[in-house]
Amino acid sequence: MTYAMSDIHGCYEQYMKMLEKIRFCGDDVLYILGDVVDWGPQPVEVLRDMAKRANVIPIMGNHEYYALEMLSKLFVELRNGDFSHLPKNEAETLAWELEEWFKIGGLTTLEGFQGLTQDERVFLLEYMKGFAFYVKLAVGGQKYILTHSGVPDGAAPGTLCFFDPYDFSIASADYKKAFADDVILVTGHRSTCSIDENSRGRIFHTPGHIAIDIGIAYENAPDILGCICLETGEEFYI
Repeated sequence: MTYAMSDIHGCYEQYMKMLEKIRFCGDDVLYILGDVVDWGPQPVEVLRDMAKRANVIPIMGNHEYYALEMLSKLFVELRNGDFSHLPKNEAETLAWELEEWFKIGGLTTLEGFQGLTQDERVFLLEYMKGFAFYVKLAVGGQKYILTHSGVPDGAAPGTLCFFDPYDFSIASADYKKAFADDVILVTGHRSTCSIDENSRGRIFHTPGHIAIDIGIAYENAPDILGCICLETGEEFYI
């Protein structure tokens, strides 16, 4: 079976319970639509589990994109444990960037990386660099495009490769119209209760669009992880 999940945000326990609930096995494929890291308590544990599963396909979210940028900048500092080797202006800039990252939940990701060996840090950074920004697939005769937040303005199914990859992690999805007549767009990024209060705690469906970020690890959201099977449409919740 083919499954899609999004916005795990470091909630390793719920992630593992979801794999158990869907009876995920080697014959299945799971697409994770970004924002694995930040906020929740164990983002690195989620990444490590994903990385060892060849049938888990990761897609880049805005949180991975920024975490990757910050962790790459901090590579030397993580090894040395301080900023003392940096010129004052660079240290101040980096401290400001860290503060901004922490505002969007980055502290748990940084703490997780601090607990890794240098080889493990290198491995996970390279793994994250390989995340796709979108995936096209067909399941049961239905075409899907899976991406973190949506598609850039003006994009069409045949022109996606011409757009800035980062745009797929921050685009504002238009839930009021289908992206294309024969394609269903599957996204995370925005909790379903913020799209439609009637979808609080549930996956949101509209013609041509499925939104699967239920809002785990966020204030004023249901704190539920969702998953959908693309063959059957069955929905799962933890």
